[in-house]
Amino acid sequence: MPRILIAEDDDRLSRMYKALLEREGFDTETADTGSLALFRIDQNHIDLVLLDMMMLGQSGLDVLKELNQHPVSPRPKIVVMSNIDNPSIIDQARAEGIDGYMIKSNVEPEQIIAFVKQILAGK
Repeated sequence: MPRILIAEDDDRLSRMYKALLEREGFDTETADTGSLALFRIDQNHIDLVLLDMMMLGQSGLDVLKELNQHPVSPRPKIVVMSNIDNPSIIDQARAEGIDGYMIKSNVEPEQIIAFVKQILAGK
């Protein structure tokens, strides 16, 4: 089963995403900082990252830039999960090669699962 990294500094949300994804059979890991997310991506085979944009230390955008400067192979799919609904920030994230962007407050858990499955299937 695909391995998903949940890069989220809100412990409540991280635990909720983890339970939701594991209930669907996904292997999950968590990281509460950008630097820990980069470490986990580098050390483990991660298929998809759910990446928060606002984290302690390195932001999600910093993580994306670091991944582009020091790529891992294979590069995981990246889905930003954020409450930042700023078109400029979204455009910057897209320019860094994300595979999707979801506004946390606008999605239901079932939509997250469906979107993750869609991205992993390459659609």
